[in-house]
Amino acid sequence: MPWRFDRLFKYDVTKVFQQMHLRPDSDYHVQIHIRSVNGTELDPHLIEAPSVSFVPGISEVSSLTLEEVNSLTNALYKLQNDHGPNGFEANMRASTERLDFAQKKRQQVFVLPARDASPSTLASSADRAVRESPEGEGIRRGHPLLGLDKTRQGLPQLFTDSHGTNPFGTYDIQSAGHFVERDVQADVLEHLTDEHFEDSLFHQALETLEETNYCDFEVQFEMLHNAIHFLVGGAKTYSMSTLEYSAFDPFFMVHHSSIDRIWRIWQELQKIRRYLLKPLHPFSYETVNADELTRANAAPLQIFDTNKFHYHYDNLELGGHSVKELNELIKDMRSESRLFVALVLFGFGTSASVQVDIDHNGHKEKIGTFYVLGGETEMPWAYERAYKLDMTEAARKLNMDQNSIFNFEVSVTKYDGTPLTVDLPSPFVIHRPANADYDVHILPMSPLTELPPKIVLRKGARVIFQRTHPLVTGPIKEVGSFTNSVYCAIPPGDANSYHLDTEYSLQPGTYYFVSGDEERCRMGRSAQITVDDE
Repeated sequence: MPWRFDRLFKYDVTKVFQQMHLRPDSDYHVQIHIRSVNGTELDPHLIEAPSVSFVPGISEVSSLTLEEVNSLTNALYKLQNDHGPNGFEANMRASTERLDFAQKKRQQVFVLPARDASPSTLASSADRAVRESPEGEGIRRGHPLLGLDKTRQGLPQLFTDSHGTNPFGTYDIQSAGHFVERDVQADVLEHLTDEHFEDSLFHQALETLEETNYCDFEVQFEMLHNAIHFLVGGAKTYSMSTLEYSAFDPFFMVHHSSIDRIWRIWQELQKIRRYLLKPLHPFSYETVNADELTRANAAPLQIFDTNKFHYHYDNLELGGHSVKELNELIKDMRSESRLFVALVLFGFGTSASVQVDIDHNGHKEKIGTFYVLGGETEMPWAYERAYKLDMTEAARKLNMDQNSIFNFEVSVTKYDGTPLTVDLPSPFVIHRPANADYDVHILPMSPLTELPPKIVLRKGARVIFQRTHPLVTGPIKEVGSFTNSVYCAIPPGDANSYHLDTEYSLQPGTYYFVSGDEERCRMGRSAQITVDDE
């Protein structure tokens, strides 16, 4: 029967164009040869003349040519002056709303490795806003990205050039009646973008990419993302530092491209680790899912579609390292025993920085600072997974290890520099042994500590209930249910007992731990620990 498609068949000719030094708008001719199965040459006009479509790649700011910079600048300038429903402000206001929505959604339970598309959708929206606008027709590149690994004292010239009208420099927020502000933390930015420092953004990115469980990855990923917001916005309100106005800064687009690339790198690492070959539950269970087709295709590798957002990166490198090289760097990092301070976070209702120190025998040693992005319009949220801040070097300076008793000081400061009172749960220690595929969670047992109401751990996790106060007597009891924990229905004798300072490997499930002393139990000293079956 005669037939005709109404959709285009696309054939990748990128390498051919590169070999022939051609651009999409060069002067060239495509010849078509059609042969039947018996070798007969057919009329080439049976097929309509082909067209060439061009999808600009996303590349580092520093690698853009002058022509590409001018092309992007002109398109963004015209888009910023389009105040209609498809203009810059309309798109960025929508991005701010999506960012807030994504922030809320991240707190919900995910099925590993459910895809957090918010970086991709934000990056894609910004890219398409520029590229698909009438003003963006024919631009040579998608909007650029900024590598976290390039040592710099400030922002690239593209964002600081004040000659003429530079749309990447600022933006007049019509809805707020105020220009975008920047308060670039130059000294901190230079320090954190130098790969040689242990707390550099590159090392933070490596530690984020190290996570194999999506939910743990997402918590680390969020804090890595937040850091650049603060380093660019500083103490300013109409800036990258606040949830309400961050998307109006043209730098927002570039930042989210950088973050999205890290998300893509993590996906590739998961393929190398073969995690994406593990079937998703419960879709792969025959007793739950009667559809044979979806059961057979329930592996994450089969459902990732990186082409759906219609853009790509020139490369998936970080710090000049390929994905395979990054995987080896992570293996090297895991070959050493490390310590982390762990905090279970919730929304502050504003953007803030959090500094964590170790106070040991009157001597303070700074562990580090991380950032929480928020605002008045955000919905209340709370994590159940801990954010991990590497304190290996700080502990080493104090001659402390995983067997030491740590006293942490946590100070929270609002983005504008004013102190903020936040009643955070007590931090605890995570020990990641060398070459191990599990973490040891060291929970402090003291009348002075207030553990998070619930902590979710990945499969294989181990727990130590550490005696950190002389008044604490063991053992710790597991009472089987939330109701029992509330009413302190403690099993008699040694039943369900967990001794202090002893390492336990917990099987998947939910545990309700209380003090073995009924009086202390009634003081509310309890913790719920859930080990994911994944």
